[in-house]
Order: sequence, then structure tokens, then C-alpha cells
Amino acid sequence: MEKRFIQFLKDEGVYDSFIHNLSHSRPGVTLEEYLLTSSYTTSLVSCAFIWYGTKEDHLFWKGIDKKWRKFCGQLTEA
Repeated sequence: MEKRFIQFLKDEGVYDSFIHNLSHSRPGVTLEEYLLTSSYTTSLVSCAFIWYGTKEDHLFWKGIDKKWRKFCGQLTEA
């Protein structure tokens, strides 16, 4: 799932922003470490960092989270 999540972020054009916000929210934690310690695949976007106060803001990340959850649903249906 790690590779799919990274590719999803890149396809959406938010990989760099996600990494930036993750590193500010969780200093010293790499994306790989975050993915290994996350319990729920569908919550990878929603639990990574607090959306308010980011350059992109809450509504932007809410949309990305919704797309990711939809993507996860498509994976389980296949």
C-alpha cells in the first residue's frame, strides 16, 4: 500500500506539500516511518497532520482525503 499511497500523492500533485506538512507536524518522522506505524490505510491523509494552518488549508486536504478514501474503496472492491 505504501507505493500506492505515494503514487496517489504524486498523481494528485500534493506529494511535496504532504511531506512538508508531515515533517512540520512530526519532526524526525519520515513518510516511510509514518506509513509503517499507521493503523488504518483509509486514514493516511486525515491522520498525518492538522489541516488547519497549512498553506493549503482544511478544505483542500479534506478533498484529498475524500479522494484517497474513494481510491481505497475501489481497491477493496476489485
